[in-house]
Amino acid sequence: IEAIKRDPSIDSFILDENNVSANLVKSRPELVIFDIDVQGQVNIKKAFPNHTTSIFITTPSKSILEGRLNGRGSDDSATIEKRLENALDEMKNLQNYDYLIINENLEDSARELICIARSAFCKASLYKTQPFLQNWEK
Repeated sequence: IEAIKRDPSIDSFILDENNVSANLVKSRPELVIFDIDVQGQVNIKKAFPNHTTSIFITTPSKSILEGRLNGRGSDDSATIEKRLENALDEMKNLQNYDYLIINENLEDSARELICIARSAFCKASLYKTQPFLQNWEK
């Protein structure tokens, strides 16, 4: 997310699950990033099916996630165990996402995220294709 915020070619703003009521109708395309769980992704995809590009970001393995969580030193073992259980449940929903980023290296993952963000502006579903086709034929 930090990489996208630093990229001058992408207009973006970040929302979390508590701010999903934001006005998403803009005069020009902007990238809205929601840092949400699987259920939040389902809700956003239902509400904005043509405008949503979903990305599931995860570690290469459960053991690597556990190591990263332990390395932070901010959670006790019970909290980490609960987070690992939640992660396993969320992994079962990978097929509902448009993209998967396996975060082995932060810089590579940031580049992948920027590429996906840029491509999101090219989705045909964002365009009113009928008027475009009528003008194109002229």
